[in-house]
Parts: sequence; structure tokens; C-alpha cells
Amino acid sequence: MTAPRPDGPGRNAGPAATPTDHPAPDAPAPTPGATHAAHAAAAATPTPAPTPDAGTQPHLAPVAADPREPALALRGLTKVYGSQVAVDTLTLDIPRGSFYGLVGPNGAGKTTAIMMATGLLRPDAGAAFVCGHDVWGTGIPAPPAPPAGSPGTAPGPMPVAPTPTPTAPTADMLAAKNAYGLLADGLPVFDRLSGHEYLEYLGRLRGMSPAVIEERSADLLTALGLDDAGTKSIVDYSAGMTKKILLAGALLHRPEILILDEPLEAVDPVSGQVIREILRRYVAAGGTVVMSSHVMELVEGLCDHVAVVAQGRVLTSGTIDEVRAGRSLSDVFVRLVGGGTIAEGSLGWLGGPAGGTTPTSAGTHPGGGGTVDGAPGTTTPGAPQ
Repeated sequence: MTAPRPDGPGRNAGPAATPTDHPAPDAPAPTPGATHAAHAAAAATPTPAPTPDAGTQPHLAPVAADPREPALALRGLTKVYGSQVAVDTLTLDIPRGSFYGLVGPNGAGKTTAIMMATGLLRPDAGAAFVCGHDVWGTGIPAPPAPPAGSPGTAPGPMPVAPTPTPTAPTADMLAAKNAYGLLADGLPVFDRLSGHEYLEYLGRLRGMSPAVIEERSADLLTALGLDDAGTKSIVDYSAGMTKKILLAGALLHRPEILILDEPLEAVDPVSGQVIREILRRYVAAGGTVVMSSHVMELVEGLCDHVAVVAQGRVLTSGTIDEVRAGRSLSDVFVRLVGGGTIAEGSLGWLGGPAGGTTPTSAGTHPGGGGTVDGAPGTTTPGAPQ
């Protein structure tokens, strides 16, 4: 892999010659027969998209005609496990220089899409381009963008060709890996190394000079509050510390785009504030951040673009203001994805001691203990009850 470029993160990456900093084998690819059968079944019985509230008018951002223009372009990405469609012809563009949030419920397909977009999980169909580089070396034109669909619905499945398997990594595939930094759970980490040794290993793997590795490692360890942990084995790190050293590894080579899967999960508030500031500076310098999260307030506070993903599809996408349309992001999310409700009268046993009694009047606490609103027997406001 070439040495780090002197230009900023907004420039195109040059050809690379070594694996990514988090080498991981592809997941076992399904046989062509099984894959085609699964695709046929999926096409015959497409997964129904969630039905949003009637008042919701989701915004679907236009897709670039040339997938090499955005920082990250996903075209018809599909992943099927048996009869389960994990990602359903997902198409999305991440503009260069944006701070892009991916939000969705558990099992929405966000992490699967990220793994396919970064070359760690082979898609059954579709293509991904990182900073203009074909992640899977498909050598085929990207499928067209799906139609916008009617308001309140996601685009339906579209025909896409199975992703071909190159006989060897192409220069474009390696350049794609060189262009991004990735933080995601489940990636292998050499946890018997110290934090400093881990960063040195990643830097050497990428062909960086020892002086640059030392300078950047020291800066990152200090900024992330890992100075004292630099000589400690990663296996002894807390979950939050491990998250921070992985972020340092993703930033070390000054990538053009950062792809982060729940980057602030298990991180304490002080470290979280530092990470947010680092990411803001990175974007201000011309970089692009893609961040998946379950925390709507975090996405609203950090991101300038957002996409809501459910059942492997993009339900809405665009700038934060376009997607919110005057509402909160949480409200839009619940309206699109659907929120669970608790039936009246269920869980009535909660809130009192075992064997507690049912309230006998509107002013009596379950299980006894006085009444409310100044009725006889009321405990003093603010006193323990």
C-alpha cells in the first residue's frame, strides 16, 4: 500500500498494494444455485416495507448517475440468508464532505450493509464504490437507482446481477480499502499487543514511515485519553477503551472516509465528547463520516444527512432538515418504522410488592400506601413513599 498522501482526507486515494488494516476473510459465499434460488424466492415474495403514518411524506434523496461521484455509493446491495432477506437491493449515496447518519431498528440491515460496503462480506448482488473505487471489482455498470415510489413507501426490489468473484484482488479493490477507515464490532483485533504496538502494526501494514506512525499514534492516544493505556495490552482494556483504540486505528492513515458502526456505544460521556469533536474536525477538514447509531439525539446533533433503514431498505434519506420536515428525527423514525404499544391493562402487576392489591379507587396507590392529591392518608410531597 502506498505511503499516506500529503494531501487532506478529501483527495482521491492512489493505488494500494496491501490488505486493509483490519484483514478479515469473506463470509462463505453461497453456491450459485442456492443464491439464484433465494433471489427468485425473494423476488416472488418481496418483504413488505413498514407502513408509515398517513401523514408522513418520506423524502428520498436523488441518486447520482455516476456512482464514482459520491464518497460512498451503494447500488442494489442484496444479502440473503436462506429465506431471510437481510439487505434488500439497498441503494444509497453518501456525498463527499458529509456527516451521514444511518439509523434503524435492530436487524434493519445497517451492519450487514456496512460489511458489504467495505469488502468484509460478499453481497449476493449489487455493487459498492468507495471514493470512486469498485469495492468488489465487479467491472460491471452499477444498476440504476430504484424509482422514488409513492409517498410513505420504500422502493421495491429491482433486478440486479449477482456480484462476480474476481480471481484476484484488483488495484481498484485495494484502493477502495485504502480510502476508508472502519470501526465496527466483531472485527479481529490483536489484543495481546499494547495500544501503541497495535497502532505501529497498522501503520507498518500501510507502509507509513516510523516517524509518521510515532507522531500520529502519540497524538491520537493523547486526544482519546489513552496515554496511560498505551503500554497496556488491549485484552485488558475496558469496552470503551477498546472502542477508542479501534477508532485511533481507523484514523491513523488519514482516510478519505470514516465508516463507523455505533462508535459511541460503551464510551463514557467525557470520551464521547472528545470523539465527537475529533469527528467534527475531520469533516471540517474535508473528510466524510458515515455513522450508524440507535441514538436519534446523537445523529441530530452531529449529522447533516441521514437515512432511515428498515428491513434492509432505505425508507427515507437526505439532509437532516429534509428528512425531519419540521419534526424531530425520533418522531419521523417511529412514524416510518412503527412503534410498539402496550395494551391497556397489561403488566398490571408492575409497580407494587408481590401479591399487591389492585387499586380500589382512583386515588389509591397499587398495593396500598395512601392516596394522592391531598386526600386523607397522603404522604408528604417529596418524602419517601
